[in-house]
Amino acid sequence: MNLWSDAFWLFLLSGIIAVPAVLTGGASFLTIPLLMHFGLEPRVAVATNKPGIFTMMLNGVVGFRRYYREMPWVYRLMPALIFLGSWVGAGLLRYLPVVWVKTLVLLLALAAALPWRWSAFFKRRNANAGVRARTTAARPFLVWTLGFIIAVYNGVLGPGTLTLFISLFRYRVGVSIRAAIGWGNLMGVVGNAAAMFHFILLGLVQPRAALAMMAGMFVGAQAGIRLGHRLPGRVLEWFLRVVLLVLVAGLVLRNAVG
Repeated sequence: MNLWSDAFWLFLLSGIIAVPAVLTGGASFLTIPLLMHFGLEPRVAVATNKPGIFTMMLNGVVGFRRYYREMPWVYRLMPALIFLGSWVGAGLLRYLPVVWVKTLVLLLALAAALPWRWSAFFKRRNANAGVRARTTAARPFLVWTLGFIIAVYNGVLGPGTLTLFISLFRYRVGVSIRAAIGWGNLMGVVGNAAAMFHFILLGLVQPRAALAMMAGMFVGAQAGIRLGHRLPGRVLEWFLRVVLLVLVAGLVLRNAVG
């Protein structure tokens, strides 16, 4: 990035992207190509994307902190595992073939998207469950394992990580949608902090682009949080479902065209 006008447009577009993304995830599917559009090499774009996403998710952590107590105690130490996984993933970015990364993203997205459909099919008898749908909680070992895999992927590349974390806590742990958003953002903050520090040490982060994106993400996330508190839980639920399905469809198309 050579011109301040580029930084302004990156600030503006990042802010727009962050409004829905702080509630559903998926921002990096747009911001990484955006950074590449402004001339950043792909690996530099992945690294430079981390500070902005970190800023967006940090807003989500603060904005939904009141719902954290819903999370069972068995998952309260997961941030340490997420930090480790993202640090490892950031180190792998230089070595993994691109096709492996694409396949991993597709599998994780499918794993996150499918549970809500089957849960809805088998749980129709619980019509009086209200906004907080009753879902079958997975075994803690499975949740911890999936969390670590998502964290490694977050370090390697990252698009869709927040969506996957929110889905994991909503559909596998069974907390409310707002608690899932809060904890998803918390895992994302920890994971992106690990990857961000790793990439900074490697000299891959472009400072001007990172600062412009951080500012835009902060403003957009604030607007998104206010929207998230006002919308009904069922609307937030459908936001997440739509993003998951779009994410899966986009990944299928990208792999189909090479």
